[in-house]
Amino acid sequence: MNAIAMKKRTSSENATDRGVSDIDKKQRRLKHAKRWALFNRLIELDQRSLKDVEFRVVMTLFRHQRDGVASIPQIEIARQVGKTREAVSRAIRSLVKKELVVIIRQGGQFGQNPEQRVVSKYHVL
Repeated sequence: MNAIAMKKRTSSENATDRGVSDIDKKQRRLKHAKRWALFNRLIELDQRSLKDVEFRVVMTLFRHQRDGVASIPQIEIARQVGKTREAVSRAIRSLVKKELVVIIRQGGQFGQNPEQRVVSKYHVL
């Protein structure tokens, strides 16, 4: 194979690689745009209508979301927002009633064995 043919092959392979990465970049940009839209909604609309603890909790859940799901124990949320676990639990119930948060899976500590512990999963709307 001569140098020109190798150069053409390399260019076409690079074009294919760019095509795939362009699609990935577009998907990442779209995901990023949706995340910013949700963030702006939380800041602009919900901040005024939420109690301090509710706002802190929803922002913590938002921060911990990966692919639309936040998986974090309530005790850790409480540590991060500077409130008790009970206050966080009440705030989450209130956020669910206000249709800002959906509980995907209810967690809890079911015994002393760490393998029996289940972490709640949440989705911020």
